[in-house]
Amino acid sequence: MPQRRRSLTPLESELRTRSEPATPSKPNLFERVRGRERRPATTNRGAVARGLLRLGSAVGAASGVALLIDHFTGRNTQFGFYVVGAAVLAIAFLTSASPMGTRYYSSSRREREQRINWSFAYMLAGALVIAIGVAIDLL
Repeated sequence: MPQRRRSLTPLESELRTRSEPATPSKPNLFERVRGRERRPATTNRGAVARGLLRLGSAVGAASGVALLIDHFTGRNTQFGFYVVGAAVLAIAFLTSASPMGTRYYSSSRREREQRINWSFAYMLAGALVIAIGVAIDLL
């Protein structure tokens, strides 16, 4: 009786000679900034600074959209800020709404806390955009 083979037949890719792994190239500016963003902040000051930077960029982007709305509608400057602020507040309300009857009903505690945190960030950004509209209206 012939002896039984105890190993599997190698695949074609396993029979090929292995080439040297490619050496990674130096990351460009975008990859360096993006990689820095992924690392968590090590101090409270760093976390607050990163949060304020994100808030500032969100309010800046919302202000740009508000100015575009003002330009294309031909209305007063504060109109766009009110519209964009209300839209951001609506997003805050919809992201923090009760999860009953949706797929988020069985989500974990961490996921629920993250949704509440995002809704707070949207509320703050929307309130700041509306505050900019009010300040423009008062001036």
